[in-house]
Amino acid sequence: METRFASQAQSDQTQLHGHQWQPVKTTAQLLIVHGMTEHSQRYQSFAQYLNQQGIGVTSWDLRAHGQTGKAMQRLGLAETNQWSLMLSDIQQLVTETSVKYPEQPLFLMGHSMGSFLCLHFLQTYHPPLAGCILSGSNYQSPWLYQIAKAFAALECKRQGQNACSVFLDFLFFGRFNRHFKPNRTDFDWLSRDTRQVDLYCQDPLCGFKVSNQFWYNMLSALTKLSSHDSFNNLPTSLPFYILGGDQDPLSLPNGLHKLSRQLRFAGVHDVTTTIYPGGRHEMLNEINQQEVWQALYQWLAQHTQPLANVA
Repeated sequence: METRFASQAQSDQTQLHGHQWQPVKTTAQLLIVHGMTEHSQRYQSFAQYLNQQGIGVTSWDLRAHGQTGKAMQRLGLAETNQWSLMLSDIQQLVTETSVKYPEQPLFLMGHSMGSFLCLHFLQTYHPPLAGCILSGSNYQSPWLYQIAKAFAALECKRQGQNACSVFLDFLFFGRFNRHFKPNRTDFDWLSRDTRQVDLYCQDPLCGFKVSNQFWYNMLSALTKLSSHDSFNNLPTSLPFYILGGDQDPLSLPNGLHKLSRQLRFAGVHDVTTTIYPGGRHEMLNEINQQEVWQALYQWLAQHTQPLANVA
């Protein structure tokens, strides 16, 4: 059953709007942190599939996104400390879910920007989770993000923090579509499923421009979380599942393999990586989504059962 909810952020009383999908009986819980310029409702079909397997799902619209951003009248805009506030929001939702379902293993999943938030969250906090899923992610050396951060700083100074730089948007998103010429839409890079791409293009809460300050915040965080010291702060006993497509322009070339290696170098014992041939950025919305969903559920089930036995 799907329900909408609003949770007041303890950090600053912002109303975080989201969705919960809970079957009658659940064996585990999954928190989903969505990606940039999208929102939690887009995970409905995947959540309903997991509900059929007895897994409850919760997702919320991040600050500057979805109904949370609309209510704040800051869709696409960012406060200077917004990334830290989003990390605090994750901690709050993890705590609230753990309290509500104390006997059930809790998993955290992040897609794209959400995967970076999850990594940074796990480097900063050490919650009692059963596992973490990183979708459409990447790993790059911190110095590359440092260079991009400098461009964002220049645009903040040149245009202002709330302006939306065409240059920054093209630098990160515009170049993604070049891999799939001739282009049908500006977002062909998301999926081979044209219906899913069209739904994204028609959604007023998807594909919007984010502010220069938003880019600066994220690139500052990526510079920090990608360092060896930060990776060494990860809980090494926590299982990780990495999934993505081998044609995802965000992770080309070999970004998912680099991420997997970086986790192992940091001492993480259990890392599973699944890369789908031909897949683009949103594997949950790809033409082989049923295969992707089933593999992800199998990983959840493998890491749920031992905990269920202990409980």
